[in-house]
Amino acid sequence: MAVISKIDYRFYKRFYKYAYVFSIIALALVLVVGREVNGAKRWIYVTETLSFQPSEIVKFLMIIFFAGYLTNNRDKLPQYGKGFMVCMTLLLIVIALLLVEPHFSASVVIIGICSIMMIVAGCKFWHFLFTGAAFGIPMIALLISQTSYRLERVTTFLDPWKYATDEGWQVVQSLYAIGSRSVFLE
Repeated sequence: MAVISKIDYRFYKRFYKYAYVFSIIALALVLVVGREVNGAKRWIYVTETLSFQPSEIVKFLMIIFFAGYLTNNRDKLPQYGKGFMVCMTLLLIVIALLLVEPHFSASVVIIGICSIMMIVAGCKFWHFLFTGAAFGIPMIALLISQTSYRLERVTTFLDPWKYATDEGWQVVQSLYAIGSRSVFLE
């Protein structure tokens, strides 16, 4: 991060379209050549010991893409059809590829980051409320209810102390770290 922070942000803007195309290619590639582990195809193995998860790279690339796209189309963003829906369509193409893997948590993170970027850039908040209430919330509820592990992850997140020694262990440890206001537990 220290190295990346020294690069002028305008450098990234030149590559924002390529970031989107590379995201689509990387997510499609994992579906073709990725290895299935525990029912999900998320990893591309270069060798037996060297692998990577394209969705982690896509998180960064979507920030670059939306930063460039939103600044270049700022005048259209307040419009529902030409602004908001175009952004959502571009976002949902990536999310659909992530959900085929399936990688629900990466989808939620990318939707959250890109939505915040859209609001800050000039999309109207009521567009999110209307579309989220009409389509987003029912779709998320359907996706969560389709598989037991997603429902288990949500319930664990909502009450991590109930599962503190098993599924909720990471959430509880993160709360300890935040509560201690220190990098290291003493």
